[in-house]
Amino acid sequence: MKCFDRLGELSNGEPRHDAAMRALAALVDDHGGLAGLGQRFRDIGLGTELDSWLASGENLPITAADVYVALGEGAVEQFADMTETTSLAAARLMAESLPELFDRLTPGGVLPDSDDAITRWFSALGVLFER
Repeated sequence: MKCFDRLGELSNGEPRHDAAMRALAALVDDHGGLAGLGQRFRDIGLGTELDSWLASGENLPITAADVYVALGEGAVEQFADMTETTSLAAARLMAESLPELFDRLTPGGVLPDSDDAITRWFSALGVLFER
């Protein structure tokens, strides 16, 4: 799956990679880190999907509707504002990207101990973001 390749193709095909990565970083930060973000999906009954993102093997998908239920309209709208796209497009992108984000940030199925690990990962991609 090449979800992260799509992060650069937001808003009518105009490259928005940096904005999307900043939006993902803000999403993780706003929900208490990766563990807190994951708990939101577990709380709405998507524990099996979350567990697949942490394990090796294929990531089970989620839908834009799942994103709305788990994170709320405000989080989706904030992501849309940061990426200069519609709320529906943002929810779809989040649904495509979050499984891969968890997969890449949890080698061996272990959540990072701190936000520093997440910050290092985003920095390794060459993305500069401000809090």
